[in-house]
Amino acid sequence: MRTLFFYGVKFCLVMSVIVFCGCTFYVLDPQYYKARKYAKDYSGTYVLNKELYDEIVQKQKDSKANKTENLKLEEQLFSQIKHGRNEEWLQKREYYLELAYKHSGYYNEKNAQRLFVLDTIHNKEKKDRVLSNGNTYYNGAYSYDGAIEIPESLRMKIGGLTTKNMKFQQVVYPQFFYIDDHGKAHLISIGILYRYVNINRVYGLKEDAHIESVFANGEWLYLRKNKVRYIDLE
Repeated sequence: MRTLFFYGVKFCLVMSVIVFCGCTFYVLDPQYYKARKYAKDYSGTYVLNKELYDEIVQKQKDSKANKTENLKLEEQLFSQIKHGRNEEWLQKREYYLELAYKHSGYYNEKNAQRLFVLDTIHNKEKKDRVLSNGNTYYNGAYSYDGAIEIPESLRMKIGGLTTKNMKFQQVVYPQFFYIDDHGKAHLISIGILYRYVNINRVYGLKEDAHIESVFANGEWLYLRKNKVRYIDLE
């Protein structure tokens, strides 16, 4: 009985902390499980050009020998950034902050640094990214300055769309693509994930008559399955 009483008191204390601190665990939210169902049914990689996609996969397998070298370069770059010794990063910091904001909706220093490091490594490997059609492929929108549009008809064909009143949203992004001689982007594959957001408390701070700051706390989760699916655009 004492043991049961002890665990009962402990449970009450934990629940009190949750209530008074404004915490909401996503495991208690039905929308979280709905998001997981959507992710299971619709998330993953969608291949639009199987021939080029298979070629890229093979190239990446062949380049695994360079993985150790790239990891060393990655560590070196992050160390240089940390100690303010990478001039290229210092010059391009604002650009990568804007790029991080473009992809996530937040100005995040760590994400900006990660994009810079990935770009640096990708540029180093550019010669290995030439496809059989003579064009260089890109991995993710961060590796290309231009806008990569994903047709609405493609989104509709895939399905799993979400509405603004849901706690989770479908995120569609270019995975592999190439740019032809006329500057036109051609999608090879796209990625789909679901971003679940559970805001449990919003704080407002009135600084003066014209400025009001809003803060929120909660949980942000990205849900994605490692599935490869093939889709025909026609």
